[in-house]
Amino acid sequence: MSQKNLSLKKKQHFLHLIEGIPRQKILFCPVDVSKHFHISFFHDFDGNPVVDFFAFSSSQVGFTDFITRLQLALQARAPQLVIIGMEPTNVYYEGLLYNLHLKFANSTSPRVELALVDPAAVNHNRQQNSLRFQKSDFIDTASIGDLLTRGLFHQAHLASPLSIHIKELSRSLNYYRRQQLRLWNQLLTTLDRVFPNLLLDYGLEQPLCKQPNKSKLLDDLLHLCPNPYQLVEFDTDQLIDLFHQHQRQLGPQRALKILEAAQRALLLPQPYQQIHQQTLENQLRTFDFFSQQIAQLDTQLQSLITQTPARHLIGIKGNSQQLTAAFVASLEDWDRYTCVQQIWAAAGLNPTIKQSGGQSSKPRISKDGSLRLRNAIYKMTSSVIWHEPTFGIVCFQRLLQGAQFVPTILHVGRKLTNTALALLKSDRPFQPRFDDYQEAEKKLRQLKEQYLKEKKQTKRS
Repeated sequence: MSQKNLSLKKKQHFLHLIEGIPRQKILFCPVDVSKHFHISFFHDFDGNPVVDFFAFSSSQVGFTDFITRLQLALQARAPQLVIIGMEPTNVYYEGLLYNLHLKFANSTSPRVELALVDPAAVNHNRQQNSLRFQKSDFIDTASIGDLLTRGLFHQAHLASPLSIHIKELSRSLNYYRRQQLRLWNQLLTTLDRVFPNLLLDYGLEQPLCKQPNKSKLLDDLLHLCPNPYQLVEFDTDQLIDLFHQHQRQLGPQRALKILEAAQRALLLPQPYQQIHQQTLENQLRTFDFFSQQIAQLDTQLQSLITQTPARHLIGIKGNSQQLTAAFVASLEDWDRYTCVQQIWAAAGLNPTIKQSGGQSSKPRISKDGSLRLRNAIYKMTSSVIWHEPTFGIVCFQRLLQGAQFVPTILHVGRKLTNTALALLKSDRPFQPRFDDYQEAEKKLRQLKEQYLKEKKQTKRS
């Protein structure tokens, strides 16, 4: 239903755009974008070519060629409206789109509309026209042109430099975090060769820490003395002194725990162990580099968010700067969305049903959208429901009534996304609508406790 309504809105925009303009006075210019070159052709409302297919470079040379061909077509046809449409393909469409905007931003005769079409719609349109097993740049270009003539596009919106900066910082953060996690797993494997049994959890033998990625003690040990051959020569006081010399805290109990782990370690012969220790040191330096980059990017991102209406999202209990940054970066630019329905479809969360005759499938999310945006909405909602009564009460009420967890999160997530969009548009802080907010918090605590209690009982049974 959501997707259908969005298509209707696109149609309404298209009909308003072409109102009063004769069909022969409209020129369509679909472009299939790729890394090194693009494919285009110009056609009328009925799909008849005005300028046949041509390729042009993605450089300034190619852009000049495209504009020259377009100007010749404008002289020959004298259209009142020109619609140039393309898919938002990776980053390769951005240079073309921005330069077209600079070229035609003030053009009124003819009016130039820059449009973006959904890549999934292009693929579906190609398959619907009996081309399921054929794909080429020319076919995709024609498919884009067909969607343009049917009004199934949205007006291209150019994000502000600040929005782009937030998006790129967030993506860099995600990249560094993924790389750091991958390196951390490798580092733990190397650590098992350098310091075997450090994290052993068997019988009476306890690991140095339960959560290695969050343990400050393990971090200190890795940076100061991860070599058990050296540790077995220390006593408790010497090890404590070593930590204190480097301004790292260590007490007698934890020092004894480290020394006991060194004594029980089933070590490789020292020449082999030294090789792995060198590998560990290299991995640790790279890991520290990622940590420094993440800290710097976090600081920059926090500073940027405070300059935008996105700072109001952090005011929602349970929402953090990191979750807000991921959500805002996935949106790219909230000004391009007029309603939560558009965000829901962009995230691929709009429901779809397959029906044939008397048979009908259960509704499921389409997933024809941004995975990054879906994840951002899901994670933000999963955190907020535990802290903010506005969203938590309705969530846990549904869960206690037997609703499934993921559909419930999506139900509440839509309300949260709608609220977030309103805050971004209005630049106003979040105001919970409760006459007695403390009573609402109390009710949320009770619902959480009841839910966790029932969940615990279910696991036992």
